[in-house]
Amino acid sequence: MKLTRLLPLVVLVLAGCTSLRPYRAPQQLVDIPLLPHQQNVEIFLQNETPPDSDYYKVVGLEVFAPYASFNALLTQMKRRAQEAGVDAVLLLDQQEGGVPPNILRGIGIKYRRNLNYVQYHLKLKDVYAYQPNGDTSLVYQARFNLMGDELANPSFPRDTTYEKYVRRYALDYLLHATRGWLFEEEAPGKIVRRVKMNASGSPALNCAYTYNQEGDVSLITLTAPLSAYERQRFKEYISLVYNEQRQVIEKQIFGRENVRKYREVLTYDSLGQLLKLPFTGMGTARRVP
Repeated sequence: MKLTRLLPLVVLVLAGCTSLRPYRAPQQLVDIPLLPHQQNVEIFLQNETPPDSDYYKVVGLEVFAPYASFNALLTQMKRRAQEAGVDAVLLLDQQEGGVPPNILRGIGIKYRRNLNYVQYHLKLKDVYAYQPNGDTSLVYQARFNLMGDELANPSFPRDTTYEKYVRRYALDYLLHATRGWLFEEEAPGKIVRRVKMNASGSPALNCAYTYNQEGDVSLITLTAPLSAYERQRFKEYISLVYNEQRQVIEKQIFGRENVRKYREVLTYDSLGQLLKLPFTGMGTARRVP
């Protein structure tokens, strides 16, 4: 089986405490993927307009700080805007109600010129299966919107091959997907555990992450609750190998007793975009601790 026409998904990292919690996803006015940043954020008062008029009004922002000065509120609003991934804020009102409370509200905007990263978001996965004669055939096509949500594809029925062998081990799913996931951080930006919840609100998959010296995930441990049809608890390991550009170039997947089940070799184009990751069959290699 091989997987083609993949574009890397940009990671959205949110800062927080060290307990499991859902990803904060404020309701946006426009569906544009936003990335946290540390760049300067422009603040425009009610009677001011941005000199660059080519922008999107993306999300409403609000900061609250009892007994804070107006300058302190502006600083807090800039930090909030950086976390939200917007370039500037159009203030809607000034301090409200005196002290306490102090509230500042605004609309976060994104300049069109700063949306060049959208071209690198995951858009499409074509899944091919090898036939006995060595040829390949398209068995499933997964599509994604700009926000990274996987969309239903009426042209293809539900495909268990895709779910079992592709999505189950896909890094965009295990590292980046947010819908239905909870996460835990050891430090700001360092996620050490994620839990996928099912439709009934119960844990369906638990992912624990180990990092290398460069700060990249080097090992993912997958566990799931014991079902009525299983004699042993599901547990797998995914080992990741990186190149000098800190791109994943190999994934090895190990099952019970650390026996290797699958191996994937990732291929990139000259722009660093992920093109394909073919599976190679079962093996007996054991994971290096």
